[in-house]
Amino acid sequence: MMILNGYSKTMISLIKQILIIVFFSNIFPDSNNQLNETVKYILDGHYIYKNKYINNDNNDSYYYKKINSILNENDSRNNFLKGIIESDGDISKSHFLNFYENHPSDLYADLSVVKIADYYYSKGIYLEASNWYKKIPIDYPDSKYVEKSISYYLNSLLVSGYKDTADYYIVKFKKDFPKLQFSDEYVPNKISKKNNVVKNNKNHLIEKKYSVQIGAFKNYSLAKSKKNILSKEGFLCRIDELLIRGEVFYSVRTGTFKSEKLAVKEQMRLISRIGIYDSIVIEVD
Repeated sequence: MMILNGYSKTMISLIKQILIIVFFSNIFPDSNNQLNETVKYILDGHYIYKNKYINNDNNDSYYYKKINSILNENDSRNNFLKGIIESDGDISKSHFLNFYENHPSDLYADLSVVKIADYYYSKGIYLEASNWYKKIPIDYPDSKYVEKSISYYLNSLLVSGYKDTADYYIVKFKKDFPKLQFSDEYVPNKISKKNNVVKNNKNHLIEKKYSVQIGAFKNYSLAKSKKNILSKEGFLCRIDELLIRGEVFYSVRTGTFKSEKLAVKEQMRLISRIGIYDSIVIEVD
């Protein structure tokens, strides 16, 4: 009986240890998985507002609670999450910078670079923006943000008056990224300032119009969700259907402006009201 009791005690102790491990594994799942899952949810177009997740009771409550849990952990990788939920541009940029400096090879390193570049571009600090956009094709050539970054890099150089540098890099990037489609406006000796008026086939003057594009999605429900969120914040948005390389995309856009300058002002409003830094100004029919 003594041997049996000792054996039983050992088994009970072992079972308790297993139950404790299982219990805490369920309560504290891998922090990286939590972070990646939450970041993906936000980047898929679901806006998460800082300091609103604790008492939020909508369908996003699962992620609000997860964010609250993640941010209580002392992990420098969480700076990326802090950056994408922060509405203050200066603070957001600081989070992305901290994240990039500590994790230059991380899954989100390239996007953090783009976010920093977008911040400077939106502020009109084009030379600094160009330095950051350049990092993507140079340091992260496989990034999905290469095409956008090259475009904004060249724009930043041109706006800053560095046409010769733009000429040099368009030749380099054409060689390094032969599959990318570059606009003729970047080809050396063809760069020219756009006018706000063009001629149609009947030689009639047509005034250019501009909109601000917040995003283009393959999933219509995501586009609709983003449109609804922006509408609640006072932005008059619409969804335009686009055909890009044979695929249908749903573009969320706001406004129709007579000048690019007015469209840029709307971009500033998006930044100050909601913290959206990656909108772009486009010409519309």
